[in-house]
Amino acid sequence: IATGTLEKLECSFTLQEYSAAVFAATAAQKAANSLYIFKANILQDGTHKRAQALITGHIKEIDDGDWEAKKEIERKVTLSVASCALEIDGTQAVLIDADNLIYIVDGVDFLASARQNLQ
Repeated sequence: IATGTLEKLECSFTLQEYSAAVFAATAAQKAANSLYIFKANILQDGTHKRAQALITGHIKEIDDGDWEAKKEIERKVTLSVASCALEIDGTQAVLIDADNLIYIVDGVDFLASARQNLQ
């Protein structure tokens, strides 16, 4: 049911290394919003497409899991997301910015009238 409101967004990703740079970045960014860039290649119908997600947020949780012999290290990071933009082959597919009441999918701005009513 479309209610015209945005729910809190979270994003999780897993790192498979413990480098000094990762420790420093997570310590410095714990409370502040930072930009995280995720890039991928999508193979669809035999065609390669570039995908990129630009996420602004702050670190909500870091889970280092259980350390076990002969098991790869995993560090799961969960972000509290302030904004998210998804581009596929250079075209914006989704833009969500909860603070500014923006929710655009495939070029359709679902909250334009709500923003206009609040000005």
